[in-house]
Formats: sequence, structure tokens, C-alpha cells
Amino acid sequence: MGFLILICTGEKSDSVHKRILKLNIENYLSGIPDKEKSISEWLITRKLDWSNVLYVGDEMNDYNAFKKASFSACPNDSHPEIKKYLQL
Repeated sequence: MGFLILICTGEKSDSVHKRILKLNIENYLSGIPDKEKSISEWLITRKLDWSNVLYVGDEMNDYNAFKKASFSACPNDSHPEIKKYLQL
């Protein structure tokens, strides 16, 4: 089956949307204030759960989803609280 990729962002940006289309990523949620809730709902529709998730985030609005994922990663310049939960 391979990997399902979901991009979930709190931003609404035409440039990000264009990049997502160019990369041929089908699963894209934008303007999402509660990423953990939205991703949980997305996972349920695909009969998946957080044990199947690698989450990449860098800011405090990623915190709840970051903690819930089985695997997590973040850029080096991420918020210090996010780095505390780094799993990769």
C-alpha cells in the first residue's frame, strides 16, 4: 500500500496549496486550528489510528498531535517544548 501523506496546516495559503498540487499530494487540510482533532477524524475515515502516524511539526500548535503520534520529528529550529517530545 505504501504511505498515505496528509498535510495539515493552520494556514490558508495559495502558495502552499499550489505546492501541494505540484507534489501531487491528495490529502491536504488547511486553516485547521485543532490539528489533533482533524487528523484523528481523517484517520478514522481510513480505518487507521495514531499508531500508524509519523508526525512532523515545529510549533506549539503541533503539540497535541506531536505527542499522540507513534513517531515524531521536527526541524532543528523548532519550539523547545516540541523538541522535548522528539522521537526521531
